[in-house]
Amino acid sequence: LSGASLDHLISALCQLSLDEVSSSPNREPSLFAMTSLLETGVANLERIDLIWPPITSHFIEVCSSSEATLRGFAADSLSSLIRSALPLAKNQEMYIQLLSPLLSLQSVLHVDVRQRQLDCVSNVLHSSGQSLGSSWDVILNVIKSAASLSSEALVRSGFQSLQLVVADFLPHLPPPSLPTTLHVSTRYGLQTVDINISLSSVGLLWSIADHLYQNKETIRVGLEGLRRGTGSGTSQSGLTGFEKRVMSSPLPVFDVLWVDMFRGLSELCADERAAVRKSSAQTLFSTISAHGTLLHTHTWETVLGEVLFPLLEKVHTATREASTSSLQSSALLIHHTRDSAKKQWAETQVLTLSGTARLFQSRWDKLVSLPNFSKTWTTLLSTIKLCASSTSVEVSVAATNSFLSIVNTETIETKTETSQQQQQDNNGSGGGEGVVLVRPHPVSLPPKLKRHVWKQAWDTWNGIGTDCVARRLPALEGLHSILKTPLNMERVDRFFLSIPSQKFLVNLLKIFLHIHDHMKGDFTTKDFALLTGVLHAALPMPISKDVSPFLVPSASENVMSSLHELVLRCVGAVFSKTDVFDDPASGDGAPEVKSLLVKKPHVVDVHRVLPVATDKPRVSFYPLAVTELLKFSLLAAEPPIFIRNSRGAPPASLPFMGVNYAPFGLAAQALAVQLYRSCVLAGVSLPSEVPELFLKSLLPALKLKHSLSVAPQVWTRTVSSLLVVLQTSLPLLLQQGLLLSLSLLLYPLFPSSFSSSLLFPPSSFPLSLVVHSFIAAPFHKQR
Repeated sequence: LSGASLDHLISALCQLSLDEVSSSPNREPSLFAMTSLLETGVANLERIDLIWPPITSHFIEVCSSSEATLRGFAADSLSSLIRSALPLAKNQEMYIQLLSPLLSLQSVLHVDVRQRQLDCVSNVLHSSGQSLGSSWDVILNVIKSAASLSSEALVRSGFQSLQLVVADFLPHLPPPSLPTTLHVSTRYGLQTVDINISLSSVGLLWSIADHLYQNKETIRVGLEGLRRGTGSGTSQSGLTGFEKRVMSSPLPVFDVLWVDMFRGLSELCADERAAVRKSSAQTLFSTISAHGTLLHTHTWETVLGEVLFPLLEKVHTATREASTSSLQSSALLIHHTRDSAKKQWAETQVLTLSGTARLFQSRWDKLVSLPNFSKTWTTLLSTIKLCASSTSVEVSVAATNSFLSIVNTETIETKTETSQQQQQDNNGSGGGEGVVLVRPHPVSLPPKLKRHVWKQAWDTWNGIGTDCVARRLPALEGLHSILKTPLNMERVDRFFLSIPSQKFLVNLLKIFLHIHDHMKGDFTTKDFALLTGVLHAALPMPISKDVSPFLVPSASENVMSSLHELVLRCVGAVFSKTDVFDDPASGDGAPEVKSLLVKKPHVVDVHRVLPVATDKPRVSFYPLAVTELLKFSLLAAEPPIFIRNSRGAPPASLPFMGVNYAPFGLAAQALAVQLYRSCVLAGVSLPSEVPELFLKSLLPALKLKHSLSVAPQVWTRTVSSLLVVLQTSLPLLLQQGLLLSLSLLLYPLFPSSFSSSLLFPPSSFPLSLVVHSFIAAPFHKQR
């Protein structure tokens, strides 16, 4: 037939088919017209430009019919025609022309038609996937359309095609089609029909990221051509979302693609399903860690400002608004730490905050060179402070862990481009993870920026300490009422949620030590007062029984807890050039998690001489440090009130762990004596009130010689401290002419204290006891 005759034939068959569609629904429809159209199309594929538009348009129109037989046959005919025509395609334009009818079926609402559409896509991929070229976007958009459907079968069919694309055809995709592949994978991750498909989609994104890394040079060149093609004078109306971002962004095109990858994963990190959030968060930060070396320095500002910080804010808001109602059900058992939406969102908050902090730690050298690093640093610290005040123990501890990781300037594990290349050379492979190097924090910060960075860190620390520790001290009143009533675990749990945990306090003090290392010259006596306010509030905080016994020693052990040791380290860092727990004689400089007094005898050796400086700024801290250490030493004789009130009670009846404060108080006492004696020997002048302060602070422990509620070494070591103080201060006071005034001031204190506590033990006999009964009383009762 001639072209005109063929056109008339196709038109007549289309009209006959439409008449059949509009005919009475009570009779069986005839498929003659559509069968003839299909045969005509297949027989004239060499004249594709003439037959393709009218035949495919008619099949698409019939696919919307309410008659299942007709629309099913039309969809099958269209698929058959496409598969028959693809082998004859001569160029990429023809591929696009042949596959475009599949896109038109997106407007059809019938499930059976959409299923045939996706089946056709699967057949095309298996038969012609390696030669699709620039027509890949058509296939990917058809696959994407299924992700928004409510039919589980359609979503699964579309995802199976996507899996096939990522697993077998990524090397055949042109670089401009990779952004669409990322977007489609993200859409399948966000669908809510099947959670397993969402989790698998996260895995596909990781596979795509690995493909981008391994083929970075080829993809970079291909994407740069995309920027040139959408350059000057290009209308944005016909551009894809990625092309618009390329035109508006100053970043390299390859970096824009990576930012799209991170943005898609961050969307999944805010999903309503906890499992999807957890998988996405882990994949996001693993991708950043593994492949972040490919990014230009200025791209990190976009990653933080447009991806990570908005994600942290979104997750924090969702955590705050999440329900606390239990999710437990008879069909599914959930661990008590994840049995509510709020607890599950807390886990996501921990993952995202910790991941962001690790990014700062590993990419510090690049981040500090950003023009807006100061603003970025402030934003991160504000987020950490916000999370530290969370009522969730998990989140608050994660906040201090993150804070500690970004201020820890001793070592950082980082994967650099040089180390990656070195491992690739050693292994002979192009996909190495990189050699893990341990290197110090770079100190290339300009002096003004460095001062600002650590001043911001100190202000954040002080804010956390004040809000989360010092202001929580009144909550201890609730413990007194708990001890007066039968043990109620619900009340106990609420109480421990209102105070900082032991791990939180330990992290907070470790953070101070790192911050102080960088701002010693700017640390003032006012700052020291703020520090000691937090320390005094942290010491009496009770410890939940949930804490591992390996972290906190029991009351019977003669050791200090991690918190007690760090309190002394923090005070010592202010007045000493070295760690007060270091032993110069043995070269013992490595801090321990738990310092045994028997392993650290120099800590309580009152004759130890500390290295003291004579410069005026440091000398001003000596009397303040002595005063605070003596206040701490009082805990050896007078532990916190809840410890004193619980003496004699069965351990099982107590809602907290008993902690022995005697080793800490004695160590604080010894450090105060060491500092005072070292200053006198070095010729550093201290206020004349210091000896008086010593004597008044030691008297409470001296009165406990016959007490059975404290360890015997409290009294003996206090006596040793008293003798050293007197031996050190008396010659100095005599030389200054102040001995007489001190004696007159302290004379009234000694007779009552020494006579009642040292010479004569307190009597336990009643006043009505006669002499012969007293004589007959056993000796142990006289005690």
